[in-house]
Amino acid sequence: MLGGFVSGMGAQATLVALPYQVYVQTHSALLVGLLGAVELAPLVSAALLGGAIADRMDRRKLLLCDQIGLVLAATGLAVAAWIGHPPVVALYALAAVLAAFTARAWW
Repeated sequence: MLGGFVSGMGAQATLVALPYQVYVQTHSALLVGLLGAVELAPLVSAALLGGAIADRMDRRKLLLCDQIGLVLAATGLAVAAWIGHPPVVALYALAAVLAAFTARAWW
């Protein structure tokens, strides 16, 4: 239960911090909005495929793989923030990966 709480808090913090970081770097509301569009395709495709994958795979192993993917994506975002001004394309790529693993983790 504690792990789910910590994971949920991290996901909510990312939902706020990532668009804020894109806006601070670019001062463009369009690029912030585009971030949502970039996250949409992996979110939908991973959600649709997640059910089929969950039916064929042990769910504990699937959840473990998803949590590892979330940790790696979050680590990538932390490293990008630590660098200072990462390329916006890198932020978009990490956001897409994070959205895909988030969608699969719900299964």
